[in-house]
Amino acid sequence: MRSLSLTRSLILASTIAGGLVHAGPNKELPAIPAEALQAVRAAQHGRDDVLASSLERHLQETRALAGRGEKTGAQLQSGDAKSGQDDGELTSRRSEAAAKRQEIRSLRDEVLTRIDASAQAAEGRGAKRSAAEARELRRQLVSRFDALDSDLGSLEKADRNTLGPRSRQAAQRIDAWTAARPVAPLPAPNWKQSEPQPTKTLPAASEAPRFVGDTLWLLRHHYVNAGGLMHAALRSTPSEASACGYSAADLADTPEAPKSHADIQALVKELDYNPARIFAWVNQNVAYEPYFGSMKGGVSTLWAKAGGATDQASLLIALLRASNVPARYVRGTVRVLDSTAKGADGRGPRWIGAKTYQGAAGVLSANGNPSASYGTNSIGLAHVWVEACLPYSAYRGAALDDSGHRWVPLDASYKDHRYQAGIAVDSNFDFDYAGWLASRIDVQGRYRLPQENFADQVEAHARTKAPNYANNTLEDVPYKSEIKRTNFDILPIVPPYEVVSYDSWSGVAGESAETAALPDRHRYRLQVSVRNKSGTNPENFNGNLLAQKTLNLADVATSRLTLAFRGATAGDQTAYDTWLNSVDPSLAPTCAATANVVPVLRLDGVEQTKEAGSGTTTLCSSDNVLQLSVTVAELTNNAGVVSSTKYANIAAASLQALHANAWHTSDTYLAKRTENLLAAVRNNSNPNASEVARDAIEGEFLNLTASKYSRYVVDATRDAGRLFGESGTTGVSLGLTSAQVKVNYLFDLPYGLFRKGFLVDWPGSLSSSSKLDGTTGDFRAFKLGGFAGSAYEAFIWQETANLDAVSTTRGMQFAKEQGIEILQMPRKAS
Repeated sequence: MRSLSLTRSLILASTIAGGLVHAGPNKELPAIPAEALQAVRAAQHGRDDVLASSLERHLQETRALAGRGEKTGAQLQSGDAKSGQDDGELTSRRSEAAAKRQEIRSLRDEVLTRIDASAQAAEGRGAKRSAAEARELRRQLVSRFDALDSDLGSLEKADRNTLGPRSRQAAQRIDAWTAARPVAPLPAPNWKQSEPQPTKTLPAASEAPRFVGDTLWLLRHHYVNAGGLMHAALRSTPSEASACGYSAADLADTPEAPKSHADIQALVKELDYNPARIFAWVNQNVAYEPYFGSMKGGVSTLWAKAGGATDQASLLIALLRASNVPARYVRGTVRVLDSTAKGADGRGPRWIGAKTYQGAAGVLSANGNPSASYGTNSIGLAHVWVEACLPYSAYRGAALDDSGHRWVPLDASYKDHRYQAGIAVDSNFDFDYAGWLASRIDVQGRYRLPQENFADQVEAHARTKAPNYANNTLEDVPYKSEIKRTNFDILPIVPPYEVVSYDSWSGVAGESAETAALPDRHRYRLQVSVRNKSGTNPENFNGNLLAQKTLNLADVATSRLTLAFRGATAGDQTAYDTWLNSVDPSLAPTCAATANVVPVLRLDGVEQTKEAGSGTTTLCSSDNVLQLSVTVAELTNNAGVVSSTKYANIAAASLQALHANAWHTSDTYLAKRTENLLAAVRNNSNPNASEVARDAIEGEFLNLTASKYSRYVVDATRDAGRLFGESGTTGVSLGLTSAQVKVNYLFDLPYGLFRKGFLVDWPGSLSSSSKLDGTTGDFRAFKLGGFAGSAYEAFIWQETANLDAVSTTRGMQFAKEQGIEILQMPRKAS
């Protein structure tokens, strides 16, 4: 596995970006409507607490003072101080301590006066618990102020023998207070390469699917070309279909094949409920993607007009069932064979989009196929297709009559392509990283993303290549395909490949290769776990489990998934609402009284019932733990875990949009989510009005930002990969966007919260790209994809929120501009 040490995006600066000019050819997605953006930004009110900031400054200055005292004390004891300077240095340290002591005494009075006012206000409204907790906070603050006052008093009276030890005691006390605050762990590498699935033989089914037995019957009949596509109105399943022995499940709505979905209904009506036209539409309009399993479902496949074999089968089944045609999933291990070795012209490589049989198997394996293999003239793979109950006696799906219903195999995912040969870049050609990192803008004053700069370099490189030289363009470089247009007046009668074996859906040898509904073991499943921190180590992910939920990725791929926290009791919720709606956090120091909260997961605003977990965390906690894990149970690599990531810095007062890239962030998906956001804003322009409003507005804004970020990185990785002769595919990358809060501290005690802007944090980025010719060891596209991911962490906020932002690579560019030294720390650095 290869990884790149590109750290996460830093916290967003809350200043409007001025004069940002973005250069093509990057395709920017449609902007978030100004009306919605204004509502989201207006909700980010709040500012740092003046007294908390003042105390923090005094603690830092006292720590520095103590450090000088330790140094002076050591010099006095060792005799290193020059003659005549001893008394002057000692006097300076004592004077500094006396002055700082008086400043902190004045601040102490202001802080305690405010805490007293909070306690009295709580008593006045009958909140006895809040009043008691405010008094407890006061007691703890008095203890800490007294300790600090004592330390400074000791320094004020120190002599040459006691200055060092007393300074050290003051420094250690301040360090202990600071260390008690939650600290997020150092970012780890966030761009990894997926591991290819090991090839294995899948458990065979007990018998062949029904369509195999029906084939001989079909071959004995005469088939007539219908002379064009026939139009038919939606009708009930005819009685003649009973010959198939179908069940109600073969016509049912399922999560992956929702026949009642409005977009499915609209398309099938447009296609006149005609099976031949339905098959032709999916085959000719939906691009094949090489991932294995049910990832995004039929609706998201329709929106994206792209999908893997199972997801294209789900789309086809949804459309057929919406036309009252019974349909099932079939699975098997297949071999796409050529009569002789044809390389890139082979049927298998043309389908997958590779240049060799080995390259095709490599693309499939890198994207999770458990039976990917190749030979001198073939590729093998685990595969899923459809069988439908259709009247085949005279027309094979053209809707002439209802006689002769049989199960018929249909594989819309298998399609032929024609290719542009492309121009291979030299093995020593690479992106000019030093040039791009030298400045945030180019000589023309434009902000360029790394793959945009690289495109210019590739085009210049291509113009040195025969036979067209200077006439070559960037579009001539990739190995680019288009689906060969085919007219399906009638449907095929046999699969377009050799079926080596029919495989058991259950994974148990001897069971069925047919199913009306996909089993969980074939689905991509996202498990979300939320814990509070265990002990004092934020790297320990074994704290108390507060909530856990497992979702099908196909459901997440059409929805908004958010994580928030809610008051554990009505009183806790009141404290939370008071903070959320306060204009000035100084007026409501929420942490003065403990408010306990519980995590809440919502899918498109619908609260999800947790499968496991109990207990609470505090509203002012900032070190809660979130784990995201995606599994496909039937895969053997890493026990079926295809992607996972963890966070140890989840603040309970923040709102998170969780994202798992299911190859689903299409233009249609983004347009529909934008419509949802605009409708929510027009319904209620104040995101803080309620939990529901915050989720619908701020949560949707965060979801859109996460989705756009994911889409940009997917596109950049694809484009970089294709320019380097790779598939350019990405795995199920995991990340989040968050509306952040900051916790103010008085010494080591949490005191208040305020909004601090937005964050994108994507530690689960995953590349599944591989070379189209089957070679290995070329990391150029992988590295460039990682740099693009980091650059987009800054760019995404500039685009979606009109706010300037910082990411690792943008910080490096700034350092290069300013001549600031960049230090590289090893992972295990203390």
